Amino acid sequence: MEQSGICYLVGAGPGDPGLLTVKGLACLRRAEVVLYDHLTSEEVLAEAPPGAERVYVGKRVGCHAAPQEEINRQLCALVRAGRVVVRLKGGDPFVFGRGGEEALALARAGLAFEVVPGVTAGVAAAAYAGIPVTHRGLATAVTFVTGHEAPGDARTDWAALARGGQTLCVYMGVTHLPAIARALVAGGRAASEPAAVVEWGTWPRQRCVTGTLGDIAERARDEGVVPPALVVIGPVAALGAELAWFRAAAKPPILLVAFGTSVPAAQGALEHLDQRVRAAHPDREVWWAFTSGRILAKLRARGQTTLFARRVPLRSVAEAYAALAGAGHPRAVVQSLHVVPGEEYQKLRATPAPGLVLTHGRPLIQDRAAAAELARVLAPRFGGADEVTVLCGHGNEQHPEYNELLLALDEHVRAHYPHTFVACVEGEPGADRALADARATGLSRVVFLPVMVVAGDHVMNDVMGEHPDSWKSRLGLPARAEPGLGTDDGVVALFLERLAAALGEDTGILRTGCQE
Repeated sequence: MEQSGICYLVGAGPGDPGLLTVKGLACLRRAEVVLYDHLTSEEVLAEAPPGAERVYVGKRVGCHAAPQEEINRQLCALVRAGRVVVRLKGGDPFVFGRGGEEALALARAGLAFEVVPGVTAGVAAAAYAGIPVTHRGLATAVTFVTGHEAPGDARTDWAALARGGQTLCVYMGVTHLPAIARALVAGGRAASEPAAVVEWGTWPRQRCVTGTLGDIAERARDEGVVPPALVVIGPVAALGAELAWFRAAAKPPILLVAFGTSVPAAQGALEHLDQRVRAAHPDREVWWAFTSGRILAKLRARGQTTLFARRVPLRSVAEAYAALAGAGHPRAVVQSLHVVPGEEYQKLRATPAPGLVLTHGRPLIQDRAAAAELARVLAPRFGGADEVTVLCGHGNEQHPEYNELLLALDEHVRAHYPHTFVACVEGEPGADRALADARATGLSRVVFLPVMVVAGDHVMNDVMGEHPDSWKSRLGLPARAEPGLGTDDGVVALFLERLAAALGEDTGILRTGCQE
């Protein structure tokens, strides 16, 4: 039978999610598996379908999640298995992105692929710093060159580049910038020639350090410039002083979004999260919003208009967006406290935000590996030797694709933790099977642990309600229920990692466990 798999080699651009092409976005939205790089923005990655498998294969200085040969092997194996694969790469796949190597591996294996070009940093990062790489009277040519290797070891002819007079855009050149600058001057380039280093080009945290070829390495060192950064050398680099249009925003506020709860103890769990986030990011405002209109109406009907001791206004997502824009904030970082990218999370992503540029953090479980990670963190809270543990999710009957990650969690805990199951109030994994399996263990007690930051009112009623259809009643066993995950230090740490990634403060833990 003819295989129907295909791999799209998609350039995601250098960081700003608005630079992803229309075709790249279309490919990403139909992906079944996404293999993504270190500099893939959270906003772009979030455009993949909720059930798509996400695999991190990025490379950082001294830390590669997977060797290139292994990435090639994975791509071929996935396409051969009939999967729709997006290889999501920063910038352009064919400009220092090893896209050619991956395309060759697919072509030589007789597998289908397409290349979707992206906006490369050599053009975009320079443009965001106000530097045109060509300009009449100043530069009629531009050369893209890698600075990954030191000039003494590299195959690049730096002396020839020095004689050319063209604009030089040096990728991955920060580490070897002193040697590169010396080689260019030795080759005949004037030490007085303008130069610039654009750090985190097109990202909200972008900054640009300027100088001359003779002193740019020292200036970059003194300013603490680190990768990713683009070095631009040539007369056009001086134009940034006049043409710089992009201003890195003041640190945007954080908007934490939860489903909501009317239970005071559960609101206490949210307050614990609020305190932890503010302690981790004391230089940012922290706002809140609830996605449940029903809970908001219930709270307002009883006269509650604020949350927590610090009296945070009680708002819907749309109300929070309007208030942020009204307060003069051009940007905001939105961190969902939904555990999986289900219906409420999709509603959050679809809510219009006039006047705001949003960066969305990923939910707690965004792929199978994250499901296993959550299980490991929660394991100390699983029941004792005489207790069954039922992890309670919400699920969704209308959109079964949103249940796939909860099914992955159920598969993992059943395989690795005795007498532990996952059940959803709606959809799969269903309660009938989990409760039957719990009863079949012959154990005498059950603990219900909601897979939610705080358990919603209706969920707790379905699980622990004093009526014949509740899970507790159906089991007929002594039962206890945890209020949710909002006070669990391990879970809070995972949420803080997701938030840190969204803020562009990558901890090195979320993806690879490596440090540069």
